[in-house]
This record gives sequence, structure tokens and C-alpha cells, in this order.
Amino acid sequence: MLGDCPSSLRPIQPAPMFNMSEILPELAVSGKGEDLLKKEAWIACGIKPNLQNAALAELETACGAAPYRQGHDRMMAIRALALGIQHAQVALLHQVTPRTLNNWINNFNARGIDGLIDLRRSGRPRAIAPEQAQQLRELILQPDQVGVTHWTGKKFKVMVWTDC
Repeated sequence: MLGDCPSSLRPIQPAPMFNMSEILPELAVSGKGEDLLKKEAWIACGIKPNLQNAALAELETACGAAPYRQGHDRMMAIRALALGIQHAQVALLHQVTPRTLNNWINNFNARGIDGLIDLRRSGRPRAIAPEQAQQLRELILQPDQVGVTHWTGKKFKVMVWTDC
């Protein structure tokens, strides 16, 4: 497989192989881990993280301070690659596709550790404004304000959509 890789992307020395049954025993039992490793063997010629962006010690510190698990996992994957573990093994260990692993490496190479941390996303806009949500909470707790003895989901939905 390495013969298909451009010479600039070939590893200088082969990274150590690990017994996948030791790393992920549940995949070894199912037999899927080794098959995935063979199927994705082309990734061995993948891109490498640029360690001028962050040293191993910085990656370890950032892993401990990562606010979310996704950022931690990405930093650990970059650290594993920096330690010489093969791309396919890192992808299997972190249960991501080789393409995702390459995206993480590209983000790290472009922006350093900051490229591995999820940014806040806007998401879907709220259907109900915060002020209106407070009014609805009060209405749920005191249904007699609108002449109802109790709420059902249907009653409340009809009331909200007809009054709003």
C-alpha cells in the first residue's frame, strides 16, 4: 500500500504495530477491528501533524483543560500520531473515519490546538423568546389564570398557538 503513496508522504521509519485486541478488546472479539485496519490501510501514507504548532507537553496540558470530550479526543489523537502510532490505528482507537482524522490533522496544522476545539455554533433559533418562556412557565404552574383547571399537552399547545 505504501508504494502508492507519494514519496514525500511516506513515513521515514515504520511506526510500531499494536495488537488491536489489547487496545480495543470489544472490536477484537467481533473481528471487525482488524478488518477495518486492513480496509483503511491506505491512510498510513496520510498527512502528519505539524508539531511546531504545539509540543507534546502542550498537547497533554491542553487535553486536561479541554472543556468538551470531543476536543480532548482530538488532542489525544494528534498526540498519538506525534508519538508514531499509525493513522489507521489512531482512527480505529478513536472510532473515527480516516477522513475525520485527516480533518483533525488539517485543523491542527492550520490553527494549532485551537483548531481542535469546537467553536460555539449558532444552532436553530429559539421558537419562543425568553420573556415569553417565563410567562408560559407561570401559566403552566397556575392554569386558573386562563380559566382552566388543569393542563394536558393538547390543551396547552392549542392555547399557546392561538394566543401567540
